[in-house]
Amino acid sequence: MNKFNSRKLRLRTTLVVPFILQLITTVSLVGYLSFRNGQKAVNDLANQLNNQISSRIEQHVINYLNKSQNTLLLTYMSIKSGNFSIEDFTGLRRYFWQIVNKGDFEGYISYGNEQGEFIGVEYQDDGTVQLKIRTKATYPLRETYVLDQEGTPDKLLNTSNYNTVTRPWYQAAKQAQKPTWSEIYPFFSRKNTVLGISPVYPVFDKNNQMLGVLCINIRLSQITDFIDNLFISNNGQSFIMERSGNLVASSKIPQPFQVLGEGDKRTIERISALKTDNIVIKAMAEHIIERFGSFNTIQDNISLKFQVNKAWYYGQILPIQDGRGIDWLTGVIVPETDFMEQIHKNNQNTIILCLIALGISVIIGLRTSYWITNPLLRLAKASQEVAKGNLDAKVYPSVIKEVAILSDSFNEMTYQLKELLEALRLANEDLENRVQQRTQQLSAEKERSEQLLLNILPAEIADRLKRDESPTEHFEEVTILFADIVGFTSLSAQIPPMELVAGLNQIFSAFDELTEKA
Repeated sequence: MNKFNSRKLRLRTTLVVPFILQLITTVSLVGYLSFRNGQKAVNDLANQLNNQISSRIEQHVINYLNKSQNTLLLTYMSIKSGNFSIEDFTGLRRYFWQIVNKGDFEGYISYGNEQGEFIGVEYQDDGTVQLKIRTKATYPLRETYVLDQEGTPDKLLNTSNYNTVTRPWYQAAKQAQKPTWSEIYPFFSRKNTVLGISPVYPVFDKNNQMLGVLCINIRLSQITDFIDNLFISNNGQSFIMERSGNLVASSKIPQPFQVLGEGDKRTIERISALKTDNIVIKAMAEHIIERFGSFNTIQDNISLKFQVNKAWYYGQILPIQDGRGIDWLTGVIVPETDFMEQIHKNNQNTIILCLIALGISVIIGLRTSYWITNPLLRLAKASQEVAKGNLDAKVYPSVIKEVAILSDSFNEMTYQLKELLEALRLANEDLENRVQQRTQQLSAEKERSEQLLLNILPAEIADRLKRDESPTEHFEEVTILFADIVGFTSLSAQIPPMELVAGLNQIFSAFDELTEKA
């Protein structure tokens, strides 16, 4: 019985455990849904942010590059309108000086012709303006002068070998035969080597023969400065690369190239996005190749999600194209942790609040179960006492209405049971008394019947009858005595029955004694 009862669940456990399990399930579900919704919101927000940043970079680069193209177009139109002649280097110097002398429009504008002549005006970082010129008179050297406040050569700084027609920008224009862009190449003439690119505008005569090329040198470091100052997120970064994978600019890589050699033999080695030490850019480039096969296949804005050292990153890749030869890709990368940090904090706060609510609910549940189970436990103990025979056990009222009704019913039941048992006890006592009296009566009647039987029959025969044995006996030879009492009929009418029976008994006893003597 105890073993069977040990398998039963306690009422408190039955009430509290499902309640707690339900709360834990609810809290877990709320936390999970909160995390999933937060993660989905992060995905949407990251894609929107990356899309916005990449669009801003594209717009800035296009505007920055178009400015130089428009400058060349205006210069070309001025030449075509006859404002000055491309053969007049003095006029070109003055015009170029007007463009660059403030340093806030263009940094370096130049012109070279098929004869190898060259003239260029460049704004320096120290605020001075330099003239670089190569004519038939200076061949094969290019002279560098400092220009005064009027744009007039003031001081010769240096001379160097220079071949105009072999320069990358000149070759690009000659090959395209239309306004275009040069390849990215290094600017060694500056204090620090930087990468640059040149918009070029070929100039033709009336016979459509190329006379020379207008050129503006653009330092790509200015684009680097822009994307470096463009805030994305705490750990976000952006970059620009060519379709070949070579980096053009990066917010995390100040110099996306390596200088090899010294002096006039200096060359550069471009850094590829697939081989950079920046593991995040490298991982994104590898993900693009793995997914699309080549950088050339990307023609639209594409959102990416990739993993680096078990950490997730959101990426956006967007083509930058100006229709004149610029065909780059801009990438924006944001680590998921920059967004999920606040989400994790919110989830932690949610979990903490849920745990607090769970704790409060458990306390309330335990208290409620105590209010319910404690009266029922008292009722159960009282029932056990009643089962043991203690009908004086009582259950005190409960604050819960239904339990109070049950307690009152139990008390009423025990009271009625007690009265019933008392009535049964009294009935049993009365029955026992009656049985005892009846037994005594039966004993008296038995004695009287036995005495009467002995009065009629011999004791031996009477004993046989009482033992349910046959009273008859078999004898081989018997003698029968017939006797008649004269006047017995009138005598029996005159004397009482008992005296009559006693008289007969004496007679029969005398006959028996005589028989035994015979």
